[in-house]
Amino acid sequence: PSENFGDDPYLEIDGSPDEATLLGWDLSHIQPGTQVDSASITLHVSNRSDDDYGLFEMLQGWSEDEATWERHSDSGTWESAGIQGTSDAAAQAIATFVPDTLGSFSIELGSAGLALLQSWIDDPSTNRGILLQGYKSSNGAAFSSRESGTVERRPQLTITLLDDDQPTPEPTNEAPTVDAGTDQTVTVADTVQLQASVQDDGLPSGSMDVQWSVVSGPGTVTFADAT
Repeated sequence: PSENFGDDPYLEIDGSPDEATLLGWDLSHIQPGTQVDSASITLHVSNRSDDDYGLFEMLQGWSEDEATWERHSDSGTWESAGIQGTSDAAAQAIATFVPDTLGSFSIELGSAGLALLQSWIDDPSTNRGILLQGYKSSNGAAFSSRESGTVERRPQLTITLLDDDQPTPEPTNEAPTVDAGTDQTVTVADTVQLQASVQDDGLPSGSMDVQWSVVSGPGTVTFADAT
């Protein structure tokens, strides 16, 4: 819990045991107001996994040479060890990925990731990097860090910027992100309380209708309030 891995040539993510990785890039050389067109993150995977992992915006600043499981730097601790507090990192992932390929592996960023990069360019003080995490995973992955002796294997953030004379593209309407809540084992005829969340990008406009329905399973299911 108290060990720092900032100078390791490899970075690891796992859920058994819990391991997470922090990455950051300085974008302060880009003129504020410059528009982001597309972006991707490229990792060199040395240990592949078929499990899902997420990229999360960091809300708490941290030090590469001082961060540990318990502390973001020598000056303080995470709200919750392992970067699990609400003030440590955003709860909603900006992207998800499955590092199932050895060697060069790219993660294309969608609207949420592009919006985050845009906010960093417009206000560099908000750039606290990203968290790679997946504590529900059971099969870990590893990839090269910036300490790798091979430059091409270091984590890379590639950003395509719009020319000043090009119009800003219209935002893309993406599907809502749905979390049906924690998995439960239920006996037939039992009453169950369901707690779920839905997030939408608000495009193109209007409200979003949410309704529970049964996909599969034994017995007859009724909802006290399906909406």
